[in-house]
Amino acid sequence: MATERTLRLRLSAYERGLIWDYGYPFEDLRRQLQALAENDDEHVVTIDPYYLDHLLADLVRSMKRANSRLLDELDELYDNIASQAAEQGHHVL
Repeated sequence: MATERTLRLRLSAYERGLIWDYGYPFEDLRRQLQALAENDDEHVVTIDPYYLDHLLADLVRSMKRANSRLLDELDELYDNIASQAAEQGHHVL
């Protein structure tokens, strides 16, 4: 459910797959990702800033174990999410 604090993230199917595999999404985001699993289009998902910070931390943890190709992809995903969040007034450390 969207709230005043909810952030909106526009993600490609590939980015959603990376989040599913390497971001350990919490329940609300997990439901959204499952609902979009068969869709190859770009879609908007919503996430509370608190859970966004945890998602980004999980991506960083996965980056520490990634090979160089995956590291580049996860880094690009991290930058994309952080940039979209910043545009909505949420700044990631």
